Amino acid sequence: SYILPIIANTFSQEYTGIDISISEASSLELVKMLRDDRIDIIIDSFDSTDGPFEFKELTAETVLLAVPMTCDSYPKTKEYSVSAADIYHGTVTAADLPEIGLSSFSDEKFILLKRGNSMYKHAMAAFDACSFIPKIRYQLDQLSTSFRLAASGNSVCFVTDTMFKTHLYQEDVALYRVKGAGTRTLYVSHKKSEYPSVIIEKFTETARQVIWQLPCQ
Repeated sequence: SYILPIIANTFSQEYTGIDISISEASSLELVKMLRDDRIDIIIDSFDSTDGPFEFKELTAETVLLAVPMTCDSYPKTKEYSVSAADIYHGTVTAADLPEIGLSSFSDEKFILLKRGNSMYKHAMAAFDACSFIPKIRYQLDQLSTSFRLAASGNSVCFVTDTMFKTHLYQEDVALYRVKGAGTRTLYVSHKKSEYPSVIIEKFTETARQVIWQLPCQ
């Protein structure tokens, strides 16, 4: 949801006669909607690129932990972190950050995405890598909502570096590369067809252009 509005707006400015409607849902629900022809295209990360869909790679994303600077863990861990502005301006790349274990955030409350979202699986991998049992405050459907709620309420959440390349967030948060969280690949996906839609092809081209213009791509 954080990159799609930018792509849709860019596309609409170039192709003014085409109307775009955006739907937000969990990864599993989006796949079901695509299969049922209720939507034409998905931008998301997928566990598998097999099946009845075409997958066109957009970018690799680093999964990060967002920690408000008001959290008790921040002063003790800040040397491992970067700010949102650092990522936005391309001063530092997420891949350059040293890894930190989740045990450093044992007193924090986590906001996670629900099961069925790819970020849920990355969170579970990070917990398993550190044999860490989190204190969970909420489980939500949307990544951007999870971040906004965490930043406003002294909770922590998993995010991606692409979020911060596309928008200069004003929230005072520190971003960490945590052990086990890894990376994920963002794709444009649509149904396979013998005669690919010209509109979908143009939309995919626009998506790639938007991604290539981000810092450190």
